[in-house]
Amino acid sequence: RSVDPDNLEARNRQGTTIQLFKKSMTTIFARLNQGQKEAAPFDLYRGYGNDFMSGYNVVKFFNIKLDYWDYPTTQPAKVANRKGLLTHPAWLIAHSQNTETDPVIRGKWVREKLLAGIIPDVPITVDAVVPDDHHKTLRGRLASVTETNYCWKCHQHMNPLGYAFESYDDFGRFREEESLEHPDNLIKKGPENADFLTDTRDIYKTQHVDSSGYLDGTGDDSLDGEVQDATDLTERLASSRRVRQSIIRHAFRYFLGRNETLSDSKTLIDAEHAYVDNNGSFDVALSKINEGKLVPVRGKECSSEQNPFLLDKINSYKEFASLDMNDIYGEDKLKEAYQLKAHMFESAYAENLGDGNFKLKKLTNKAQTGPTLSFVIKDFNNDGNKDIMGVGAIYDAEVETIRYDSNYGYVLLGDGKGAFNYSKEYEPLIDSDSKNMTEININGKAHYIVVSNNAPLDIFSFTP
Repeated sequence: RSVDPDNLEARNRQGTTIQLFKKSMTTIFARLNQGQKEAAPFDLYRGYGNDFMSGYNVVKFFNIKLDYWDYPTTQPAKVANRKGLLTHPAWLIAHSQNTETDPVIRGKWVREKLLAGIIPDVPITVDAVVPDDHHKTLRGRLASVTETNYCWKCHQHMNPLGYAFESYDDFGRFREEESLEHPDNLIKKGPENADFLTDTRDIYKTQHVDSSGYLDGTGDDSLDGEVQDATDLTERLASSRRVRQSIIRHAFRYFLGRNETLSDSKTLIDAEHAYVDNNGSFDVALSKINEGKLVPVRGKECSSEQNPFLLDKINSYKEFASLDMNDIYGEDKLKEAYQLKAHMFESAYAENLGDGNFKLKKLTNKAQTGPTLSFVIKDFNNDGNKDIMGVGAIYDAEVETIRYDSNYGYVLLGDGKGAFNYSKEYEPLIDSDSKNMTEININGKAHYIVVSNNAPLDIFSFTP
């Protein structure tokens, strides 16, 4: 911690310069006095407000004792009891309740997202509530209501998978004992007034956590069967071809923005082969034709984030700018890659000519200022012809691409002969990250609701 001798009265909400310096030295002494060789690069007292949750207590919530912990200077460091995404605290927290774990939600996610299973919705006649019993673990309480004959028809596909994650609590912390936090089970009350190096948590009775489970549905008898814990489950899932195919299917949906169809079968098969040949990796590269050459759409920074090998291959931005796609990725690799081509970027509509024939027509320039993500077809000016109102924006774009925010909404009036012309009289003026639009009726008059990311609803109508 730096100290300015000419401004010792400088302070933040946690104290003056001298006060903070003393706290820093106290925490350094507390660590090094225990034989620690490499101190963590932060002060123990820092955290979510010095008064109620200092950094020292925060890390204890994650089972790390900083006063006995040598900070690993080589990163990323190996962390005990972690094995990929399914044991990452972020995933575990996202699939927990507010104050306890949720084996059902965790198991349902694995069944549907990785094993391509289907779990029906909870019947409306079922009161899906886990009973309170402060002398049992959550697993014991859950089993008492879900392992009956009626409920087990569905829960047999979720619970055995979710039970394997019971070695992690609702904060994603590894545990071997479950704390039965209830006044009847209190063993020792934590100190009310203590310094910032004191653990202030209450101590409760505990019970041993049972994290055994059962895996089925991989399509591989050598993988299906009883599992010891989340690590065992994760390793088996990672070896499953069905799980691999599910991940490829999700990647396909993400890249193409739609679900797969039967006609995509060969593409998915080719994608699986590419996934295996490239050691479980997909690299995406966008390109365009410029002066007869295929060149990257993304610059060196974004391209290197997607394809880290470029950091070693290309030394400078100037060098990257002089290369085409073959130079950057290799002609052989591009020939083997799955390729998609776009020949038209304008918003358009398909005119039905009858007898199964359609004609694609580009909309007027006003509709091309940004993406159209939602539209309403209606006769807005009451001339008997159908008109088009469209909205849409994409704010979450790459830095190098900039966001698509020029479409404030538009209305195109139809002439009944296939042409649509812009009308400023009906312009919606939606200045947000608009994603969807629908029409509702309020007191007999048509109104339009536009839904946007991180913005209030827009509700408007047109005056005749």
